[in-house]
Amino acid sequence: MKTNNIEHQIEQFMRDGHTTDQITNIIDLPAEQVIALCNEWNKQRDLQQTKATTQHSQAVYAMSLHA
Repeated sequence: MKTNNIEHQIEQFMRDGHTTDQITNIIDLPAEQVIALCNEWNKQRDLQQTKATTQHSQAVYAMSLHA
């Protein structure tokens, strides 16, 4: 449960625009672990953005077929 809470805190800090160094100073974890969690969050965010872009492109294409 503690790990999930820390991950949630790190995600919130990332959304708020904190840097990895700032988060490392705030969170009581080894820097390597904080960096790994931040990298994973960034990777997931990028994946979500890619999915959203793909879905948008597909929707635009589908609408152009009906026009």
